[in-house]
Amino acid sequence: MTSLTHLFSPIRVGPMEVRNRIVMSPMITNSADQNGYVSDQTLAYYVARARGGAGWIIVESSYVHRAGIMYARQLGLDDDRYIGRLRRLATAIKGEGARVSIQLYHGGRRAQADLSGHPAEAPSSVPLYEGAVPPRALTREEIEDRMQAYVQAAQRAKEAGFEGVDIHAAHGYLICSFLAGFTNQRNDEFGGDIKGRATFLTEVVRRIRKAVGQDFVVTTRNNGSDFVKGGLTHEEAKIVAKMVEESGADAIQVTGGHGGLVMRDLSELVELREKSGASTLKEVNLRLHDQIEVDIHHPISFMRALPMGAPRGCFAHLARGIKESVRIPVLVVGRINRPEVAEEILRRGDADMTVIGRGLLADPDFPRKVYEGDLTGIRPCIGCNYGCFNNLFNRKPVRCAVNPYTGQEATLRSMPALTCKKVMVIGAGPGGLEAACTAAMRGHTVTLYEKEEKIGGQLNVAHIPPDREEIKNLIPYYEEQIRRTGVKLVLGKHVTWEDVEREKPDATVMATGMMPRRLTVVGHETSNVLQAVEVLAGKVTVQGRILIMGGGSVGCETADFLAKKGFPVTLVEMLDRIAMDMHPDDRAFLSQKIIDYNVTVHLNTKVKGILPGKGVVVSKGNREETIEADTIVVAIGAEPNRISPDSLSIKNNRISTDGKDAELYLLGDCKEPQKILEAIHEGAEVGLKI
Repeated sequence: MTSLTHLFSPIRVGPMEVRNRIVMSPMITNSADQNGYVSDQTLAYYVARARGGAGWIIVESSYVHRAGIMYARQLGLDDDRYIGRLRRLATAIKGEGARVSIQLYHGGRRAQADLSGHPAEAPSSVPLYEGAVPPRALTREEIEDRMQAYVQAAQRAKEAGFEGVDIHAAHGYLICSFLAGFTNQRNDEFGGDIKGRATFLTEVVRRIRKAVGQDFVVTTRNNGSDFVKGGLTHEEAKIVAKMVEESGADAIQVTGGHGGLVMRDLSELVELREKSGASTLKEVNLRLHDQIEVDIHHPISFMRALPMGAPRGCFAHLARGIKESVRIPVLVVGRINRPEVAEEILRRGDADMTVIGRGLLADPDFPRKVYEGDLTGIRPCIGCNYGCFNNLFNRKPVRCAVNPYTGQEATLRSMPALTCKKVMVIGAGPGGLEAACTAAMRGHTVTLYEKEEKIGGQLNVAHIPPDREEIKNLIPYYEEQIRRTGVKLVLGKHVTWEDVEREKPDATVMATGMMPRRLTVVGHETSNVLQAVEVLAGKVTVQGRILIMGGGSVGCETADFLAKKGFPVTLVEMLDRIAMDMHPDDRAFLSQKIIDYNVTVHLNTKVKGILPGKGVVVSKGNREETIEADTIVVAIGAEPNRISPDSLSIKNNRISTDGKDAELYLLGDCKEPQKILEAIHEGAEVGLKI
């Protein structure tokens, strides 16, 4: 059993006793059916987290009024027709020993008209960003209707068997926009000072409490700060918390960040710099956002999809301020992806319960493993946002980069192999590791070969740039999985096709990774032309003025890495934007660092050639110029690295080796360059096929 005593002590929230202090965050999954009903996948997803030991599950944001729909395949709670399937969900979660609430939601000015069939609505007609269609300001009669919609949704939740509701009042949605001064410019009883702006929320809480009685849990999810000019301040948040308590709430979830504020793209600043003749981006009198003080040392100040650069437990200080203002339990969210972080928050008294979202996407058994003391067995969330927030805002079902089963619990299962096979996996990057461990777990005899002296492949480089350190946490996890599943690991072995033919495996998995794409312009063989992966890995030395070719995530992260060390860096990209392969919030964070480190950025610019001892010849439109540089770093993409002959014919994943018919799979970057999500997910799929 674990020694984390605070985390596994029971707690009472209103009428409800909870077995531990781990709450599953109400994170939208886009898994409902097209009409807003609970699907089989929704059910399987939540049951897995309840079975995994979470004490309290708050089911994702469910719209209380059609005008509030923001996400694709969002759960509906605006009509009695949803009660039946919601009852099935609530019953299943309680059957696994967890307590269950559901979140009540209205997207407000962030709602999507093409999904809802209604124009976006808010307390005042303030657009999300310059040029956006402004929301429609609600009339007094419509406000009354929306408040009643929350009450009726709560009554449906109770009838469906939920033990409580959570009222979403954060992240720029409807209630949050009532609370923030810059989005609420009303002069009636719902506007004015903070007490007036909090009237919508407190009235909703009061009415729900009256409608559902005292034996039903009512909580709110509040910002401890909006982190924007004119938004809810921390001092105001404390006042709101006290008002919510007095209105009848049993607990308060504390989060942060107004949300929905679209950052300018760095390309706008680059264009303005070129027009103004300013020498650096920092000199340009334009920021990524006019209302947000962007601070590279505190990315929580402008993000809701918190990247791995945000500190763990980053909202704990906000929760402490709220906790000092109320007597009811306080829950806190914010990058709580390790049990030690949760325990420390509780030990310090910053909050009474910890709310975990992405950590439970990465490993639904997180609570159980912690309770059993199996900390090395936890599949770690790395805060990459690839499968969760990326998919969420792209209107796709939520997945997890490091857990291929997340969002596919109803369809993707690991079953024992009918026949034990000899499996050869070549390459111990993330895809090869997942394939090897999955196959071995199913009963196959697996040997994993890696040409380096350590496992991890590109993980060993990906974690080196600033604020990407958590990627390396996957390496000890897979080391432990190799040990547990009985995979035979052979390091320092460069496998050839002759080795495969000699071993005669029943199945071969090629996960041999990628090779950096080489430069082909005049002068590319000059000794000062280096590959970005070599620079990050410390295999080569850079000096003087640095020019980086390629503005994708690798090029930008390399620019961040070198500029932080004090090198003067120029970034050249042939497209009109940088880091388009990153989540928008991560891209904004990286863009701000590029600004603050005075990296010179050239967009729509092609490299024509390299002049030894002088620099790089580039063209933009019809104009050519030479950019002086002492070291040229290439980050222009990658291409597959395969050990098989080009003439190798693979049909239906089968091939003949020395007369023996065998399975052959190409996986990860050796098939085509891809992200960690695709590599790990393909690895699992291959491991399940063999």
